[in-house]
Amino acid sequence: MSVAQQLSAAGPPGEDWVRAWLIQASPALATRAPQLAAELLRRELNEAPGGDEAADGLMVSLAWVLLAVGSYQEAAREASRALTVVKDPVQRAELFWVLARAHNTARSIDEAIATLRQALESADLPPRVACPDAGLAGDDRAGLHGQTAGGGSPR
Repeated sequence: MSVAQQLSAAGPPGEDWVRAWLIQASPALATRAPQLAAELLRRELNEAPGGDEAADGLMVSLAWVLLAVGSYQEAAREASRALTVVKDPVQRAELFWVLARAHNTARSIDEAIATLRQALESADLPPRVACPDAGLAGDDRAGLHGQTAGGGSPR
């Protein structure tokens, strides 16, 4: 039985190590057991104590997992919600990316472009992400279909 399956079967939310493990393992879980990953992330996020340092990471991970499973509207909702509370610039850049990808994949190209523009106008965006070479600048509709200049997702 995998760690994720054991956590799911265990019932109540875990300890700090569980949240840290979920954040670290969420990319792999998203490909191997996406529904389980979403379930565990939601559970931990819903039960995280106020002020828990891992909450932001759980929100970012949940948005990525929902995008990976094709729940584009839900991914967009979670990313939008997280953008109202997450302060870390790198995590905010990831959330903007998830939000733009969710809109783009759902064929809401204008919303995807508006999201990218909002991200670029954000004063706290990391320089690597704001750089035109990172593939996020401009009104290049063809470039919005899931690729950065390097050919992959930013994560």
